[in-house]
Amino acid sequence: MRKGFIIFLFLALAVYSQAVLVDNFDGYTLGPVDNVTTAWKANTTDNDAIIEIDPDNPFNQVMSISQGGNQTGAYCILSSEASIQDGETKTLFLRFRTNGNTDQSFGLTDLDTPPTGGTDWGSFRVQFRWTNGSLDARDGGSYRALKTLTANTWYCLWVVVNNAADTMKLYLKTDVQDATANDLLLYQGTQSTFAFRTATTSSLDRLYWRAQNNNASLKVYVDDISIMPGESLSVPQDLLLKAHFPEPANGAIMAGTPDSNTGKVDLVLKWKAGVDPAGVYPVNPAIKKHYVYLSKDQTIFADPNLYYAGSVEQLTPEQTDAEFVPSPKLNSGGKYFWMVEEGLDNGQGGVFSPGDPNNLFGMIWSFETVPSVPVIQTQPVQKTVPLGSPASPAFAVEVVSTTPAHYQWYFSADDQIGNDTPVGEDSPTLTIAEVSVSNQGYYYVRVWNNATVSGGGSSADVYSNVVWLKVARLVAQYRFENSFADDVEDNDGVGMNYNDPNNPAAKPTFANAEPIDGYYVVLDGAGQYVDFGKEAYPKAGPLSNGLGGGLDEGTILCWVRPTAAGTVLLNYNDGSTTGFGLSLNTAPNARLNVRGEGAAGEYQEIATAEGRPDRPGFGMYNGQWHLIGATWSQGDTLRVYVDGQEAASAAAGTSARFLPWQRGVLLGASRNSSDRTNLLNFLAGAVDNLRVYNYVVDADTIAAEYFTLTGIKPCINKSFEGSAYNFDNTGTSYCRVDLADFAAFAQNWLAEGLYP
Repeated sequence: MRKGFIIFLFLALAVYSQAVLVDNFDGYTLGPVDNVTTAWKANTTDNDAIIEIDPDNPFNQVMSISQGGNQTGAYCILSSEASIQDGETKTLFLRFRTNGNTDQSFGLTDLDTPPTGGTDWGSFRVQFRWTNGSLDARDGGSYRALKTLTANTWYCLWVVVNNAADTMKLYLKTDVQDATANDLLLYQGTQSTFAFRTATTSSLDRLYWRAQNNNASLKVYVDDISIMPGESLSVPQDLLLKAHFPEPANGAIMAGTPDSNTGKVDLVLKWKAGVDPAGVYPVNPAIKKHYVYLSKDQTIFADPNLYYAGSVEQLTPEQTDAEFVPSPKLNSGGKYFWMVEEGLDNGQGGVFSPGDPNNLFGMIWSFETVPSVPVIQTQPVQKTVPLGSPASPAFAVEVVSTTPAHYQWYFSADDQIGNDTPVGEDSPTLTIAEVSVSNQGYYYVRVWNNATVSGGGSSADVYSNVVWLKVARLVAQYRFENSFADDVEDNDGVGMNYNDPNNPAAKPTFANAEPIDGYYVVLDGAGQYVDFGKEAYPKAGPLSNGLGGGLDEGTILCWVRPTAAGTVLLNYNDGSTTGFGLSLNTAPNARLNVRGEGAAGEYQEIATAEGRPDRPGFGMYNGQWHLIGATWSQGDTLRVYVDGQEAASAAAGTSARFLPWQRGVLLGASRNSSDRTNLLNFLAGAVDNLRVYNYVVDADTIAAEYFTLTGIKPCINKSFEGSAYNFDNTGTSYCRVDLADFAAFAQNWLAEGLYP
């Protein structure tokens, strides 16, 4: 194939395009821009913008600007057809890729002379840039980062410019794949606060490109610049006249499926045939054949050339889809270039032969096939499993392998790979028949096949992500049956009196004959409390960063009969880091606060919420037993419950970690924020059946417990069906529609809002 073929192609196609083709840079001799065309000129003496052969595609030319000198670049004067006149809306389309963290800008302006420095550059009315691996848009006097870019990946960019309202929109997607898959709207701005410096009545007829810093190895490549009328997210027609929308997608990885254990892949190359420029048929009726070209495996051969691989017949102009099966089969783990040349009717009853300059030569596409080493396509997912239940599976992976894959799962006490306990079978899934506390920890899997070391090959075995298994369970329960013992883990608390710690007679006492749970603990509100110790729950769990101990996710439930406000259960480390506090205040509300800390030790609150039931006649300090509780899950919701119903909620944030307790968890007292050894806010009253879970207990379970022990039905759904007719919400009519509501409705029978 000769370079001249592609030159002819682009010069011929421009007349058929609905868009105005500004430049696709084919047909130029290599060299500085101002020496090859009157359309592009260098904006400094560095002449740093050049037309060159795409280093990844020897059949295509692109425009590139390296950062060989500060303020270097190029500019182009648009034709009247392409320029954006005052009052018009048009879309600038281009394809681009970067080879690193470049610092280059591209823009539209009405300047009569090219900018020569940073001051003039500020006069650009539409401006975006590639910098630090990101696509940015001009936003007022600075830039807004829009999208992190992958180096050496082609992107399509649509810049919609409204030259009446002075607005700009940026749309982006990876290369030309599907014109109907409208692209992610990254940015939209208006006038000086966003993209446009000032309003103007001038036409935008200059495209400018500028490199900022001195690094000649960093480049931006641009191709296929077009201007389309209106706001258009389509692919310019000149790109659709050739073979387009490839499958595998351009730049795809993991293409094909393994061919048994041969080290080859099964792969079908697919594409859309060139459209009819006249718009009569779906496909150009002059296209009679598709000639397919394929490179050698780039991982083996330093040969980027394309070689003729075969042809496919175009049977009718309605046949939009074409496909080709390479033979012999392609290598696994290979990288290939390919191209489709549309063979045209030669006017003599035949078809132009492959390589004939009258044919339509498509873009060069690339893909990488499924590698020879195993590839984990679906990683295991961290999981919470109830104590005693089966986990089938506990974890699973999906692996693509060109030869049979093998698996070894591991249990780890930390979140690091290495020196861990093998578990499970040679299987992509790990099953645990009955989950126990000993199963709580970290897991990962090692995968190998014939290409990796464990299978006799030279490549390293493949490891999955490390994920945790948390065992959901009741982690602590204090029944206060004449002791402060935890019935779950046998941790004993100690009854204390802050005012007289050496007097055993001054510690909290026990009483019984109550319907809650036999004995209960009584606190005087004047200094009595219980210290459950540093091992008490909720706490930073045995998993890294505190997972599984009840601080990242948990529930506290207990019965209280308070006579005054005070703290129920609480603990905070020094400073404003790991801690929680369940308390009753004078509102009277139940309140919960949970917080952890960032990776560097900074304060990170999960959430705080407080509230009480809106039931008529509710009283917190009325000598009655109340079920107090709270549930929380970081990144989700914190909820406070009083008497079986939700009293308050708040969105829960996340913390990077939870640290072990520095001091014991307290019942009936708070720790002073300035001195955690100083206690205050002592609770007066009784407490029974205190429980801590390391998961969120559901609302129905909490409501059922309250109803079972009191016979009172809590309101668990205030927006129940028919709640709009709950006119009377007092007494037994609370949270229900009944005769009381009908009576309230009947009082207003025949009332009206008509004009008198």
